[in-house]
Amino acid sequence: MMKNCYDRRRFDMFQLGNTGYSMTFENGHTVSVRWHKCIHYVTNRTLGPHTHDEMEAMATDSVNAEVAVIDATGEFVQTPFNESDTVIGWTRPDDVLKIMEWTAAL
Repeated sequence: MMKNCYDRRRFDMFQLGNTGYSMTFENGHTVSVRWHKCIHYVTNRTLGPHTHDEMEAMATDSVNAEVAVIDATGEFVQTPFNESDTVIGWTRPDDVLKIMEWTAAL
């Protein structure tokens, strides 16, 4: 029987979801970046009431995001970016880049 040489990390390096995106690095660690209307660690998301158009805009645009680092086994990783939680909230673009660089270097 032929061995399956499918390496999930190499094929799923970029993933787009309905709440944001994820990037998996060669070391097997993933950075998850989320900002959908139902995410709590972003600005003005669950505060309401909102019109349908406002809710749709919140699904695609945000001034910050909720970020998490996940190891190759699927476990959330404690980072120096938030020492009290594995999720880093209200993250600006420059800080998302710092988290990605930190993760890629693990």
